[in-house]
Amino acid sequence: MINPKGSCSVPGEGRPFDFAVPCQAHDFGYDLLRYAERRGAPLDASARAAIDTLLDHDLRVQCRADSAPASCDATVALFAAGVGFNSWRQVSGPPVDTSGLPRTAGLVLLTLTGGGCVVTARRRLLPRRSGPRRLRFRLPGASAG
Repeated sequence: MINPKGSCSVPGEGRPFDFAVPCQAHDFGYDLLRYAERRGAPLDASARAAIDTLLDHDLRVQCRADSAPASCDATVALFAAGVGFNSWRQVSGPPVDTSGLPRTAGLVLLTLTGGGCVVTARRRLLPRRSGPRRLRFRLPGASAG
């Protein structure tokens, strides 16, 4: 089932392969999640997981019909990773524009903290040079004095 007037909410509208129909079906599933939420009968996280799994399946079927399996698998994996990350970010609830901000902010902070720890650990593990560290730049033809 798709919303015939629906769109595909990914960059490129589901290209390079003809992913428009699987993408529209996925977006329609998300519309149903939002509708259930608005009606006061939200579906649990397994509903969103099932919609995401169906997208992966539909993309693979469509991709193999359009091209070679090797290029398909890489493209489908990229789409699936994006969808999986977004579902994680939105705590597998109904997708809304502002949902997921706390997890996204937390992920950014975790990444920055992890990067800082790597830099600190690297400084501690690398041997220090003895003596002062001065950089000397000499222009060609200039005297050494």
